[in-house]
Amino acid sequence: MKQKPDNWKELTPRERTIWHRNNKTNATGFLGVSFVPLKRTPGRFEAYICDYSKGKQVFCGSAPTAEGAARLYDKRSIQLYGADAVLNFPAEAPEVLSL
Repeated sequence: MKQKPDNWKELTPRERTIWHRNNKTNATGFLGVSFVPLKRTPGRFEAYICDYSKGKQVFCGSAPTAEGAARLYDKRSIQLYGADAVLNFPAEAPEVLSL
């Protein structure tokens, strides 16, 4: 992973997320999604998001596919950040809101 910018603490949550998206080493290709071979949900994909208001990582859910977990991430991201949310599927934001 690349070195974080010098002004990291001055960036907004949205800017941090965009930085992570552009500098990711995530094998799934989706923001906030990882494959879990042995943990809580073995053999499934889990989605996590950082809730900057609490300073904690929040579990969004698990799904059998990376795309399904990415949609769970998008749903929680919209709940937390509304219009400022950075999504895996930005074109489908209205559909995610209706879930």
